[in-house]
Amino acid sequence: MKRYAILDDARQMRDDVTAVNVYCPHPFLKTGVELLDLPGTNDREEQDNLVRDKLLTADLVVQVLDARKLMTLGERENLRDWLSDRHINTVVFVANFLNLLEPDDQKQVYNRLLFVAESFRSNLPNNISNIYRVDALPALRARLKGDVAAAQTTGIAMFESALQSIVADQQEQLAVKLPRIEAIATKICQSLRAKSETVTAEIATAQKKHKDRIEIKQKAEKLISKGFLASVSDFESWLYQPTLLQRYQSEMALSLQEGSFDAWKLKFQREALHQQQTIAEWVNKACEFFDKEQPIALLISFPPSPQVTLPEPPPPPAQKSIEGEVAPVAIATGLGWLLGGPVGAAVVGGASYILNKRNWV
Repeated sequence: MKRYAILDDARQMRDDVTAVNVYCPHPFLKTGVELLDLPGTNDREEQDNLVRDKLLTADLVVQVLDARKLMTLGERENLRDWLSDRHINTVVFVANFLNLLEPDDQKQVYNRLLFVAESFRSNLPNNISNIYRVDALPALRARLKGDVAAAQTTGIAMFESALQSIVADQQEQLAVKLPRIEAIATKICQSLRAKSETVTAEIATAQKKHKDRIEIKQKAEKLISKGFLASVSDFESWLYQPTLLQRYQSEMALSLQEGSFDAWKLKFQREALHQQQTIAEWVNKACEFFDKEQPIALLISFPPSPQVTLPEPPPPPAQKSIEGEVAPVAIATGLGWLLGGPVGAAVVGGASYILNKRNWV
């Protein structure tokens, strides 16, 4: 019982337990009587709702009271409302903890209980009371010890006898059960309609959330796809050979001439990496938003730096000529040598600079 039915420190039961069935071979229970131990009311809303639902199937209510703290007027009115809605007119009150009070206080509390109980005894025979004193803990100890005499002083025997008489009387009055059945059926229908409306509203809310999620994903898909395609298009435009040569040829030729090609290559790689990262960012956004595994990183390989060795210039021609005739020949020869050498077309823009640097004229 402690494992399944005892409230925790927050006065809550386990969420996975709806009821605990306890079977006991007591003669009273063999008559078909079923006892429902309900939680206290006016404590938590969940407990109040549970009590109201279980009252639909109850034929008799036994209200256990703490004699040290009796029902307030509001609690009595709540109880009356709950019972009248379910056509329950009879309540048997059991006062516990009276043995902890002083004798004078016991009399005052019991008189107050008589006043409360009088208005809840509609369907009881005249010779049966609907208020009893039971000292629960002493009664339990007497039963465990087998002390019948001590148990008699706790009021438990008188209460059990009264319950048996009440049950026997109600079983004879089968005609009274029809209004109860009708009341129960009405309440069940109302409860089912309310639950149906709640479920319908929850389904509608879930469908709307699902639709909203789909719309958000569709919008995100369009935005991410548009951004990805735009970044790929920009990278393709950046890699277009005529544009690439126009943008970097002169700088590359100059870096070859000055021996700083590695620095130029690093700058070029950084710009290519920037283009690569722009594409990768869109891919990562898509994977994160749609909860997909990240793909293998996009890699761009670069060729090694060219090994350029400039040969010695050809010797000047042996024949003598005027200065105006030698220059065109030297320039033309030097240009052809450069274009045919390892530097190739990449250094066409720097040809005149090299020729002037060598002072071939």
